[in-house]
Amino acid sequence: MLDVHGGTDTLAVLPSAVLITRGHDRIVCMSLGDQGLLRWYAGCCRTAIANTPRNFKLAVVNVVHSCLERTPGEVQESFGRVDMRLNTQSARGRLPPLREHKLYSLSRTIKALVLARLDGSYRRTPLFDPDSGTPISTPEVLSPIERKRLLERV
Repeated sequence: MLDVHGGTDTLAVLPSAVLITRGHDRIVCMSLGDQGLLRWYAGCCRTAIANTPRNFKLAVVNVVHSCLERTPGEVQESFGRVDMRLNTQSARGRLPPLREHKLYSLSRTIKALVLARLDGSYRRTPLFDPDSGTPISTPEVLSPIERKRLLERV
């Protein structure tokens, strides 16, 4: 899952754009802490799927690129080129420059989040109950000891 720089590519999309074609009943989630992101994965094989905020009203799903059934070229053709990077302070080596300024990319993302909230499309999500906003799987929150063990393996 990690690239040559030690990071994981994710595609930030609206929840309404996510379609899970099979194995929906095997999706589970965990979190590194009580307030952390929900990290969704297939419980049967532990394949990472996506990350989401805990609050489903923040309409974004960061889909892990390796769970898509597409080549890197097809992913870029479908979703466009990389236009923003986050949490790069621990990257290994020098990252290639981006064409767009991060502020411009961030403003487009905020606009999409606001529109999804206004038109109610944030409720169309395969990972949360649309009425209550609760995750479809109860998040497993790692204890401090479990988190330390996990981080030591990375």
